[in-house]
Amino acid sequence: MARFDMLAGFVLCAGLFAASSAAAAPGVELFQPRLDQRPEGVRVQGAVCRAVPALTAGGVELKVQKLDSTGAVVAETKARRDLRPRDRACAFYSVQTAWTVAPTESVRVCATTHGRLACV
Repeated sequence: MARFDMLAGFVLCAGLFAASSAAAAPGVELFQPRLDQRPEGVRVQGAVCRAVPALTAGGVELKVQKLDSTGAVVAETKARRDLRPRDRACAFYSVQTAWTVAPTESVRVCATTHGRLACV
């Protein structure tokens, strides 16, 4: 989860490819996203990778979730990206939400592929 201040135009770079900022599920790696708070909403950018080669291509379902101070989901934006077959493929995403985040709220990104889930 990433928290950030409400400074207009302030970009929080949470270490997009830092090893300590990754979440993994069997076969899936999701990296800590970059968040850009704008008046029209939050832009969330990041990467999701397949941790092992696969014989077929597959899609990745992404959920960008806004959480309140208790951790409950209060808003959600969905996206889909494709992963190439046969290599440790990564998909990069840039999702624009229609909502902003208050100082007491946070953002979580979850990725699902082939029934595997990772959240960061």
